[in-house]
Amino acid sequence: MDNSLTNQPRAQRTETGFSLIETVVVIAIVGLCSAIAIPFFLSWRQNYQLQATVKEVYSSIQKARMKAIKNNEDWAVKITDTAGQKSCDFYSGDGGDGTWNDGNETMAFSVDFTKPGDIIFQEPGGAASTALMVLRVDGTCLPGNIYISNVNNSRFYRVQLSPAGGITMHMWSGTIWQ
Repeated sequence: MDNSLTNQPRAQRTETGFSLIETVVVIAIVGLCSAIAIPFFLSWRQNYQLQATVKEVYSSIQKARMKAIKNNEDWAVKITDTAGQKSCDFYSGDGGDGTWNDGNETMAFSVDFTKPGDIIFQEPGGAASTALMVLRVDGTCLPGNIYISNVNNSRFYRVQLSPAGGITMHMWSGTIWQ
């Protein structure tokens, strides 16, 4: 009987784990991937924040328009963009004097954009957005535009009210509004 299978030497024990060189190479690869991914993530986050702001302004204007029709009173939308405050303010009455810029207005609600510091109300040419838009009881509007951008002016959006009462959102392509 051949015992060649039972007479084989035992396998030598080998050390397991990673060498220092392997660990350094993996850390270098992870660092390189992070260096590439972080700027893309920050850009994505900034654009997402800008789009969320535009959608919030758009839906707030729609809400104010519906309340103007429902409550049978004109409403107005004003932009506040100062160093300390960035907001879109909604007024449910002009104070009875027919003027919206005299301080007698009744503020119904305000959407505050101060926390997302990367948002500015500015049009592509650099002029500040100082829109005053009036939403009338019959659904029509005193037309206007609200321009919203990020601080590095890489993206611009416009929320536009037409005289017929339509509310639309547009993005600046660099040459035209889309």
